[in-house]
Amino acid sequence: LLLLPLLLTPPLLLLLLVKRCCLFAVVVVQQILKAVVVRGVAFYALCYLCIKLVNYTLFFWLPLYLTAIGWSDSSADAIAGAYDVGGIVGGIFFGIVTDEIFRRCSIGRSVVLVPMMVIAAILFFTYRFVAVVVDADDTTTNGLLLFLCGVFLNGSAVLLASAVAADLGAAATTTTTTTTPLSA
Repeated sequence: LLLLPLLLTPPLLLLLLVKRCCLFAVVVVQQILKAVVVRGVAFYALCYLCIKLVNYTLFFWLPLYLTAIGWSDSSADAIAGAYDVGGIVGGIFFGIVTDEIFRRCSIGRSVVLVPMMVIAAILFFTYRFVAVVVDADDTTTNGLLLFLCGVFLNGSAVLLASAVAADLGAAATTTTTTTTPLSA
């Protein structure tokens, strides 16, 4: 009879833990749905998904692709590194540019993002034609074109992840405060 509370305690604790987790999951889903209905969030999230899909595909498969078309491992890694360095430069450069533009006027950042993504698409088609078909053995041409692709593609990804996300968060006018089940 004395052992009965000890035998019932683990299942009760497990039940309480499951209940807390379910309540927390419900609150998280509610918060996500609140965020999705904010004007522009779904569109920018879809754009970010597509940009990141291309970015990670290039990040992981570009060295393999370059070695498959005949580059040595070290040359392929150096050329693929130019894409990554271009992403860093593009994020910093376009971040400064958009901060300067938006300090003076209140237009949307899509005015800068859309041309960046169009230019990135044009550069990728140019890379496919010029660097691979016409001048496949020139390290400088390959590196320069991939650097520019990184500037425009990763620059727009950085802007979407930082400045646009901050703008969307500032535009959301949610004044209700919710407490999570864990803090209640």
